[in-house]
Amino acid sequence: MRPCRPATEGTSLLGDDLPIHLSSRWPHTLPESTLQAALNAPPARFSNASDAPQLSIVIPVHNQLAVTQLCLHSLAVSLQEESCQVIVVDNASSDGTQEMLEKLVELNPCCRAILNDRNHGFAPAVNRGLAQAEGDILVILNNDTLLPPGWLRGLRRALEDPSVGLAGPCTNKSGNESEIPVEYRTWGELALFTQRLTHQYTGKNKQSPLLDLPMLSMFCLAMSRKTYRCLGPLDERFQIGMFEDDDYSRRARQMGLRTVCVEDSFVHHFGQATFSSTGDAGEYQRLMEINRRRYERKWGRPWRPHGRRQDLAYQRLRRQIVGEAEGCLSSEAALLVAAKGDERLLQMLNRRCRHILGGPGGEYAGHHPEDSAAIIEQVRRGREEGFTYLLLPQTTLWWLDHYRGLADYLTAEAQLVLDRPQCLKLFHLHASAGGGGS
Repeated sequence: MRPCRPATEGTSLLGDDLPIHLSSRWPHTLPESTLQAALNAPPARFSNASDAPQLSIVIPVHNQLAVTQLCLHSLAVSLQEESCQVIVVDNASSDGTQEMLEKLVELNPCCRAILNDRNHGFAPAVNRGLAQAEGDILVILNNDTLLPPGWLRGLRRALEDPSVGLAGPCTNKSGNESEIPVEYRTWGELALFTQRLTHQYTGKNKQSPLLDLPMLSMFCLAMSRKTYRCLGPLDERFQIGMFEDDDYSRRARQMGLRTVCVEDSFVHHFGQATFSSTGDAGEYQRLMEINRRRYERKWGRPWRPHGRRQDLAYQRLRRQIVGEAEGCLSSEAALLVAAKGDERLLQMLNRRCRHILGGPGGEYAGHHPEDSAAIIEQVRRGREEGFTYLLLPQTTLWWLDHYRGLADYLTAEAQLVLDRPQCLKLFHLHASAGGGGS
């Protein structure tokens, strides 16, 4: 396969070497060079306009000017041959986003901006946009996404199947099996990554490979106008955001429609940009719990966190964690584990284990901790219940940097008994502090 250069002509923002990894996730922080490039770039230029667009894309936004600029510029690059309509619904941004959108509309006949006077939340914003959408294919898109060339092709093919109601792409970050491992760090590397992903299926199947999922995240969700007429608007009872996608996917499946992840389509997702940029994990957790209860009341059943796709690298890491634990723990040891819902890891540890952030039945709560105090309270409660160790897999070692209060507490009140930075850290919760790791 001969690699092609990403189509970056006509934009002053998306160069091959533009960094697109996050400097930190909570709060959401772009590399400084990328942030400044996005803030200083002119509005995106879309090449195609039509009185009868085939595609309508609805993008709700609230502040986050830089990521919105990145999203729109990537969208313009990827849709150079599409007859499209772009509808941006702004929820009372105060960071220059509304001024940028006014210029965007002046430059592009295919773009429309709806400027709300207050933050109505995700679902009302999407519904206002969908009400003005004219295309036969409708896409709900988060502003914290990057759209590489070719992202739409597989989604469009999937919607040609009359059994498919909702279609979404693979991504680097989501809450379910649509998330796949990635290694790119720049825009150019992202474009080449998606090209290789598409070519994996070339010649194997003319149809895009589809993975049926119970829930499709609305960071990027495509449907036909026929499906939209069948399902109607999003349920606006869910405050600000969260659980609209669970609800909408369940509504589609209730109507006998499939909800599928398209395996040869990919969209980069920064993830939770609006919430995490504030650093207020407590507000995120509060809204999640409120909307979770609303969802459960509506559907009359408990919500369960969604599964994750387990790639080979993570499976190797899991086996390594179990092997390290077996080498230093007695069979009577009881573990609190920060495993992001990995039930299989808890089973393989073959001891009394539970998620450090567990629900009423010990199941994973489905979110990151609110703050250090919330984790410390869970550790203290676990100690009272007889748990003797805290295990942090490599995938959650970032907690010790972000939740500094937790790190200080463990230094003072626990003993680091196993320190394998590429695998895990294991703390004895009842030992004297000050001991070194093995």
